[in-house]
Amino acid sequence: MRKIVLSIIAIILSFSNICLANGIVNDKNLLQPEAFLDYKNGDKLILSAENIRFFNNNLVKKESVLYNLEEYPQKIDKQDLVNKIKSVSTILDEYNYLDGNLINDNDKKKLKDELNIDKINDKIKYGVVLRRTNIRTVPTAQGLYESPSEIKFDYLQESVVDPSTAVIVLHVSKNNQFYYIQTTDYSGWVSAKNIALAKREDWLKYLNPQKFMVVTDSKKIIPFNGEMLMYQMGAKIPVVQQNGTDKLLMPYNGKQGLGNYYLNINNEIGLHKGYLAYTTNNIIKQSYKMLGDVYGWGGLDNSVDCSGFIQNIYKTVGINLPRNADQQENSLAINDYRNITPKGKRDDINKLAKGSLLFMDGHVMMYLGSINNEPYVIHSLGSYSVKQKDNSMKKIPILKVVVSDLNLQRYSGKSFLTSLTGSAEIK
Repeated sequence: MRKIVLSIIAIILSFSNICLANGIVNDKNLLQPEAFLDYKNGDKLILSAENIRFFNNNLVKKESVLYNLEEYPQKIDKQDLVNKIKSVSTILDEYNYLDGNLINDNDKKKLKDELNIDKINDKIKYGVVLRRTNIRTVPTAQGLYESPSEIKFDYLQESVVDPSTAVIVLHVSKNNQFYYIQTTDYSGWVSAKNIALAKREDWLKYLNPQKFMVVTDSKKIIPFNGEMLMYQMGAKIPVVQQNGTDKLLMPYNGKQGLGNYYLNINNEIGLHKGYLAYTTNNIIKQSYKMLGDVYGWGGLDNSVDCSGFIQNIYKTVGINLPRNADQQENSLAINDYRNITPKGKRDDINKLAKGSLLFMDGHVMMYLGSINNEPYVIHSLGSYSVKQKDNSMKKIPILKVVVSDLNLQRYSGKSFLTSLTGSAEIK
């Protein structure tokens, strides 16, 4: 108890020396989670495990991109899948550079041929992810860019999926090198070599394990089968008991498809048995574990973009949010800021619970708390803009997870505060 009191006193004293950020935070006092922990109610349970299950089930019913894979139909509407795959492939007409070279009609034709539309059928297969793999808009590892210099933003990159994840396999590319999959929150093309096909009963061991470890560090590396497998925060690894000892259930691709290996848990650092308790302080602590990580568009560079950052944090407590920022806002936002003055937005934010989400077009941030009525957030930030002498706006690339206030400016010239469209408390 005495240590806690001393810590609180130290934090209060340190605030007297805090220099308000007016943008990106550099003050070391604010770059520690202790600056924003709730020392009164922060360890109080917000939602029980049962209430979280209810919350997740409601989100699945509300948001069409979320799926309960256990209830996924074994036969699907073939035409719906055709339409879905064809509709997203139009992105090939929106950007100019394929791996640094101008994309041409022949490039587009080859990629569209690989969609293998004529061979789509209505039967599904079950699969388990063997290693971290990218989810792509079309079946290729080639990148699609706005310009040759914009290599951090590959517009064919949709998301990533961690090892040990159960997925539905819906289709295969013409060259058999890519599967079109459905996860609980996303669909797209992944490298077939990263998926082991499975019988349903074996697949369920990964989808709904009775016991599991959750990754609570920013990243966790597990050596297995001659590889160094990387799991990101929030990833779930099944646990089985063998001879009275808990072991990780690890997938590999055997002669008959999915094989299972019982791996000794030699290092529990960064792992937690089951989900963390959903408390304010746990959410804040988890967010700070990714502070300074590089910005990873769609999960590139083994990292997170703004919505992946939020999603991974909440996965550690068992809450399954949609993958993209606009989907998160549509399914969660209860406070509409679009017709509210900046002062009204600031006043409302200062009433929010810590850990709440703030949304603006194409971006999501986590509210940490306020100092002198100045709201602070943590987010994975691509860039902000600065007004030049000629009144033009210049983009400043950041490309990492940062703590900031809401005075940063967008390319439109509006501040982040003014640009907010809504907020949501998850409770």
